[in-house]
Amino acid sequence: MTDSFLEAFSEIKEQLFPGLGFMYDNEYFCLQVDVNAIVDELDITTVLRRKTFLYFAKLEIIKDDGDLVLPQNELTSDACLQLFRGGLRSEKDDEPIDIKLKTERLSRPYIKLKFKKPTFIKKILLYPAELTSGIRKLRLNGLLKSEQIFSYSNFGDLKALYLLAKISVLAGENAGLSNPNIPGFVALFGAAVSRLIESNSLSSLSLLEVAQLLPVFKKKPILTREQIKIAAYIFLRLYSQRAKQGKATQTKLLEPLKRCLWNSSTITQVLDEVNSLNKSWFGSEKYFVLSKHCLHVSRLLVNKDKYLDAIDKAVQIFKEIDQDLILCYGTLLGAVRGKGFIPHDDDIDLLVLCNSLSRDESLINQQKIFEHLDSRKISYRQKRTGLGFHLRVNNVPLGIFGIWEEGADSKLMMERFKYRTVPTSIMKPLSYVELHGRQYPAPHDPAQFLQERYGDSWTIPDPYHEFKWKVKNI
Repeated sequence: MTDSFLEAFSEIKEQLFPGLGFMYDNEYFCLQVDVNAIVDELDITTVLRRKTFLYFAKLEIIKDDGDLVLPQNELTSDACLQLFRGGLRSEKDDEPIDIKLKTERLSRPYIKLKFKKPTFIKKILLYPAELTSGIRKLRLNGLLKSEQIFSYSNFGDLKALYLLAKISVLAGENAGLSNPNIPGFVALFGAAVSRLIESNSLSSLSLLEVAQLLPVFKKKPILTREQIKIAAYIFLRLYSQRAKQGKATQTKLLEPLKRCLWNSSTITQVLDEVNSLNKSWFGSEKYFVLSKHCLHVSRLLVNKDKYLDAIDKAVQIFKEIDQDLILCYGTLLGAVRGKGFIPHDDDIDLLVLCNSLSRDESLINQQKIFEHLDSRKISYRQKRTGLGFHLRVNNVPLGIFGIWEEGADSKLMMERFKYRTVPTSIMKPLSYVELHGRQYPAPHDPAQFLQERYGDSWTIPDPYHEFKWKVKNI
């Protein structure tokens, strides 16, 4: 590798890997470092000279047998935290290992982990609680008897060269990625990555490595066509992995890309590419959408009759004990605005319109409902807040919400899961709305209820209302 090669590569490194050094606090984007060495000390530091801090939500150190050295409690752990000036924000000599690790804001802050005895460490996993500038230029050192025997950095030319080499091997000799001195090398690289994505040939790269091809540190970036394809690849690969495990792809798992996905237009482009890749890879015509809960294949519309039948049955079950079950929130919004489910919606919202005069009375009423559901052998799960529950009818999940009256008002869950009052005249007596050709109970004044819940702009579709991160609707 010649000096001219290294010089040319150093100049374009940021264009090839704008997210170099990136990591995030979830299992798919945390930093996993193979150590495979016996150490008695691990040092985590940043090489930045300007003041910054390190903040990890979780730190896992795994031994050769797969057991965790960290986190464990202070009494059983094989390690203790040795604190120094510039280390953890604590004046104690030792701290329990399962605490959040946060340093003061200093030049080159660090965290030292001293083991009680030399220990073979297989790997270390770091979950940053905050993307500080220090996280981007991180260095890990393993020591034994004060001698350095292991070192890793998540930045610099060597890390970037390693990623380039992996992609070059996958792309093949004809991709032209052997010499960064070639004019237009950045464009050649982007085209090679696009071809690898189209052929689903990037599986040897971790999702964290793929994310480093995106401008995840930049504020409000405008993504190129290649970067749209890279984001779509992450979406679909994550969805496929979760589906194999029988798990939903929760939107919060995609939060690491939030700086790239800062506007509705970009998200739409990414989802269009997801649909295109899905057809190319699997020959499947699906319409992926991203809701505030998860990435899914427009589940309500795909399984429309199944969901409608479940609502019908639930309404009838509640009538058996003189309870009115009405449409509310997103389900009502779809019915009033378009007489159908909202394409990006992923759940059913129903509300028990009872005559309770306090929260306690509403809870007593809810208990009577549970007794009836038990007699019908219908499964349910109470919400952590106590009022409201999840119901399964015909193996379809339904969200059930509670309400109670306070004078001339009714109190129920509104924006951001917070309870507040609305005039009872909006809620009672009930009315009916159309949903995919069927009639369902609804608040007395559906439009006024939706205006209360979603504001004056409720008639304008906004797929990213109250999203996991702020999305500009453009």
